[in-house]
Amino acid sequence: MALQVPEMFADYERDYARNRQELDDRLRAAEALLADAAQKSLSEAAQRAVRADSALKQMEMEARSLPAETRAALSPKLRKYREELVERRKAVEEAQRAASRRALLGDRRDEDLEKGSLGKSVRDRERLLGATDGLDQATKRLEQATREALETERIGIDVMSDLRQQREIILSIGANVGEVSENTGVAKKLLDSMMRRAMMNRMVTYVAVGVVALALIGAVYFTLVDRSNADTMPVTESEPRASLTAESAGLHTAVGTVNASLAQIIEFTNSSGS
Repeated sequence: MALQVPEMFADYERDYARNRQELDDRLRAAEALLADAAQKSLSEAAQRAVRADSALKQMEMEARSLPAETRAALSPKLRKYREELVERRKAVEEAQRAASRRALLGDRRDEDLEKGSLGKSVRDRERLLGATDGLDQATKRLEQATREALETERIGIDVMSDLRQQREIILSIGANVGEVSENTGVAKKLLDSMMRRAMMNRMVTYVAVGVVALALIGAVYFTLVDRSNADTMPVTESEPRASLTAESAGLHTAVGTVNASLAQIIEFTNSSGS
């Protein structure tokens, strides 16, 4: 499956390929030309190298704005283009030095022969070529330092972009942590409220059980007291029925009291739970 790239990236890539091809054509043509024509052809090749480098930089900038998957897929291709361009620039520089040497030695050879000072002129030209080579090397080192500075700048831009993305992620995580902390506080308050209600309901239940137990004990106690009093008193025919009636009334009263207490407790429990 072919890699899908933006149209602008494809335009820069075609521009780079065209300038690279023209650079190669002029570099090959310079090998068969005389000194002056070769220097002109090499000068045009150097201009094509500059244009190719500009197109490659635009491609690299476009690649940094693409998604991570596409950027990772394009990285080897861009690295290969950069290496090819560096090699072609070195070839152009070597060819320019060779052409300069040919022009300096070849164009003045006949004139030196006529003056009879070929040896001295050759030595002078060799010293001049040595100085020229030193200057070319210094220029080359300066260009290399410039390329390294640009590479460092590009790396710094990438690092800043990564740091900005990480900052956004950290801020998002901080916002989520704050929201979770707030929700945790609300949940804690709800749990505390539920625990207080549960304790209140438990206490009410204990009170209700105690009241019911006391009521039953009181009912049993009064029943037993009434029965003992009835046993100690003289019994007539109507007294057993009256005693039973009194005992039944006492039990009904006790049960009514217990029911009323339970109703009040249930009502209090419902009101406290709500």
